[in-house]
Formats: sequence, C-alpha cells, structure tokens
Amino acid sequence: MSLEPPVPAGFLEPQTAPTGSKEPLPGSIGSKEPIDYNVPDDARQNPESFPKDIEQQLPPQFAFDSASVRAAFVRKVFALVTLMILIVIAMVTPAVTMHEVRLYMMNNTGIYFLAFIVFTITYFIMICCTRVTRTFPCNLLMLGVFTLASGGTLMVLCASVPPHTVLLALSTTAVSCIAIIGFASQTKYDITSHLFLIFTATFAVFIFGITLMIMSFFIYMKFLHIVFSAIVCVLFMFWLAIDTQMIIGGRRYEISPEDYIFAALMLFIDLYEIFITLLRIFNGDR
Repeated sequence: MSLEPPVPAGFLEPQTAPTGSKEPLPGSIGSKEPIDYNVPDDARQNPESFPKDIEQQLPPQFAFDSASVRAAFVRKVFALVTLMILIVIAMVTPAVTMHEVRLYMMNNTGIYFLAFIVFTITYFIMICCTRVTRTFPCNLLMLGVFTLASGGTLMVLCASVPPHTVLLALSTTAVSCIAIIGFASQTKYDITSHLFLIFTATFAVFIFGITLMIMSFFIYMKFLHIVFSAIVCVLFMFWLAIDTQMIIGGRRYEISPEDYIFAALMLFIDLYEIFITLLRIFNGDR
C-alpha cells in the first residue's frame, strides 16, 4: 500500500525515472538535456520574428477598434479646424471687402490688443490645463472663445493691408498647407522623431525674435524683419507636418484620441502663424 499523498485535481503527476534507470529526466536536477518548450525553429534562429509591440499580439477585433477610434479622432480634429477656419474667414471678409469696416478697424487698433490678450490667455489655459480640454462643454467653449479672438486679431491685421495682399497670403497658405498635410500623412518617414530638434530651433527663433524686437526701439532693419518672418513661416510648416503625423498616429509620438481639442488647437495655430508670416512677407513687413 502506497503512503504517498494523492495528487490534487488539475495538477500533473510528477514524472519519475523508470525503475533501475540512472539517467535523470530532462529538466530535473542533474539533467544535461534541456527542456523542449516547443519554440519554433524560425523563432530560435531569428529572434526578430517575435512581435516587438504588444499591439501586434492583439486579436484582430481589437486592432480594428483601435484603427476605427484613430480614424474617428482624425475626422473630428479636421472637422473642428475646418469650422474654426470658416468662422475666422466670415469675420475677416467684411474687414477686407467693406470700406467702412476697414476704416473702423484701422482707427480702433485697441480691438487688436484686446483680442490678442484673450487669444493668449485662452491659448495657454488650453495648453497647460488638460482637464479644460477634456471636459465637455468647457473645452468647446474655450475653443470657441479662442477662435473669436483669433478672428479679431486677423480682422485688424487684414484691414491694414491691401485686399490683394490678403488674398495672395490666403491662397499661398492654403496651397502650401494642403501640400504639407498631404505629404505628412502619406510619407513613411517619421518626422516626429525630430521633435526635440524642432523644439530647440523654435526656442532659438523665439530668442532671436525678442532680440529683434528690442533692437527695433533703437534701429529698424526691414530686411531682418522679413528674414525673421520667413524663418518663422518655414518653422511652422515643419510644426504643421509634425502635428499632422501626431494626429494621424502610428509614429514615435502621437496625440491621444481624448485630446481632440488640443490637437485642433495645435493644427489651427500652425495655419494661423503661417498665414500671418506670409501676410507680413507679401506686405513688405509694413
């Protein structure tokens, strides 16, 4: 009669060597034969065949859900940006086409400073406070105020330049931005991998702009101001490409689908700055 305790249900009985055998079993203490874990030969020879990203191990239905969420996020962001652009165009059009409105804007430049203050405050609130951009309807309200403030600044700026210059800057902005967005969304090159480099260049250009502004109180050099506007324009074109890839996803850096207000804000700022710098260049920085 065996005195060994019974093996609990669900467990395998331990293997023992045959009676009289002196060779230990594979994997046991003293065994020189490794355990075969049924790893495929191609995986042993090529470790790169193992999935590097956990998303590659997801079932197809989860991968489909992730792609559909990203696609809905992209549509929402571009729909918001399109709506913001249409609102700004509706505000700027009377300041460009109607003589009375143009004179009023040119004689009341305080509107620009008031709109610029609101523009700056709402921008930094949405940039620094994640809860604001993720809380409905506060996020849409802040984005709406920001859009109206942007339109207010552009109304004064566009009223102070000839209408054909505004049209030229608008058409150039539209063509260049559509081309950049199309390239960034189709290319396989990851532009977001150079995010730190672009950020460093932006900081350097910011310091240069502060220096140029201080110099303007003593001596005004028109050529330097035009060069500065051109550099800022090119810089924000790079930012537009980076933000586009971060919105579309599948790159080193990407924006979470929860931050659709933040993404729309970033994309709109790129378009806004490109238009303003082109307006200054075509107007001779006057």
